[in-house]
Amino acid sequence: MLHYNQMLILTRGTSSGKGVLVLDLWRFTVSTTSEASDAVSAVLDDLVVHAIEIEDVRDMEARLAMPFGEWLDKASMTIPPEGAFVHAYVMADSNEEVQATRWQVKIEAALDAVKTSGLLAGSLAITHTFIAEDSYLHAWRDYYHTIEVTDRLAIVPAWEMDSWQGREGQSAIIMEPGLAFGTGTHETTLLCMRALESCVTKFSSVLDVGTGTGVLAIAAAKFGVHDVLALDLDPLAVDVAKENCRTNYVQDIVTVMHSDLLSAVPSQKTFDVVTANLLLGIVKKLLPDIASVLKQNGYLIASGIVASQAQEAIQAMTKHGFCEIQVWQDHDWVALVGCLKE
Repeated sequence: MLHYNQMLILTRGTSSGKGVLVLDLWRFTVSTTSEASDAVSAVLDDLVVHAIEIEDVRDMEARLAMPFGEWLDKASMTIPPEGAFVHAYVMADSNEEVQATRWQVKIEAALDAVKTSGLLAGSLAITHTFIAEDSYLHAWRDYYHTIEVTDRLAIVPAWEMDSWQGREGQSAIIMEPGLAFGTGTHETTLLCMRALESCVTKFSSVLDVGTGTGVLAIAAAKFGVHDVLALDLDPLAVDVAKENCRTNYVQDIVTVMHSDLLSAVPSQKTFDVVTANLLLGIVKKLLPDIASVLKQNGYLIASGIVASQAQEAIQAMTKHGFCEIQVWQDHDWVALVGCLKE
């Protein structure tokens, strides 16, 4: 997911990695709470929009509190009044309002699932804006910068690689994110990567469910893993993840496949570690299948979980044989690491 002050890329690379396709767009903005922002994002993504962006006031506050780093102009920031804005971008055939109205009706219907989810979701008010392609093509590079994940790993935008100087022994995940996918900077993704570092060795095998850009799968390879399977339901996500694996020279280590959840996992194949950076409801639904593809004493790293949902998630994991569950927390988000025992 993309959070405050991190502009998403709205261009698509060709198969050779050269050239881009740019688009006129409609941007639909949903006003919601920080707690519900990922749920809103998930239901909008199901509409097959071209990109998702989240602006979260918590991220802005965290950046303003940093004792060093980027200077941010608070006066120029748009503060989400309810905690978060979720922006969905769709291709515009024209700037005629009739097209925007059709999409608004679809979005309103999709948001019914959030209204009945039990989350405090705020007003879910929707506004829309027409965006011409030349107004955004290069703007995102001003907002997406290198982030330190651990002493061994950093996420580096492709355009900053020439100037990047990492720590001794530190690897870089080179990212040029594609349409509708995250950059690896959301708390849940960072938590998963840090937990992953603690769980894997070069002898481990890793399954990444709902891989998106492939950042967790690539992180596993950067940590020395030689057997990684990455799955995603969205064909565009699969294409983007494959391209990112090639960019990071791990295409011979990471296999990226189109899959409805775990349906593409080869029969009898088991893994030492499974990562599932998804919403809690999906994680709970997947637990029996995850347990069936994990080796005994293997680890599940589950995230996309709000801190207030941690106990519910721990109870569900315990019910399916996971124990010694560790809680990794960053702000209001948690990742849970559980070991599968007999």
